[in-house]
Amino acid sequence: MRWKIALLIIIFAASSAWAGKYVAEFLEIGSGVRAAGMGNAFIAINDDPSALWWNPASLGWIKTPQVYAMHALLYDQMYLLDAFASRFKVSKLSFGISLIRLSTDRIPFTRDDGYFDYGVDGIPGTGDQGEGNGVWDPGEPVDPSAIELRSEADYAGWLGIAVRLSKN
Repeated sequence: MRWKIALLIIIFAASSAWAGKYVAEFLEIGSGVRAAGMGNAFIAINDDPSALWWNPASLGWIKTPQVYAMHALLYDQMYLLDAFASRFKVSKLSFGISLIRLSTDRIPFTRDDGYFDYGVDGIPGTGDQGEGNGVWDPGEPVDPSAIELRSEADYAGWLGIAVRLSKN
């Protein structure tokens, strides 16, 4: 029996070796201006709606409905971080909802056919190296109409329900 448990532990421990490193990495940024000002040392604070992000058990301590919204420009305005949180109480149950969005705009995307296949000298019909090879070579001009500006965004959301069992 012990070797079966040991084998399971090894399998589960080794399975994280194939996990992606940057999956949901934007969640490391966190939510809340107050939490950022405290160096993300926000676990023990329970009087803020963004605490659902840091400590879901804080839902049990609310007394009044609360709403929280945040908009932040990060990294010289390359990224937008938006967050919303609300928590409210119905009878003995406390509910919370939290949404976060990280986005970036104006990402230049060039289509595969977005260059003039003229070769390294950039002049058509000279027969120089790289002309007509179907691959973009350094020095070949890019067609400005082939550049599209796109956006990318990541979203995350939480729902929480808490019941406070004691006064302490």
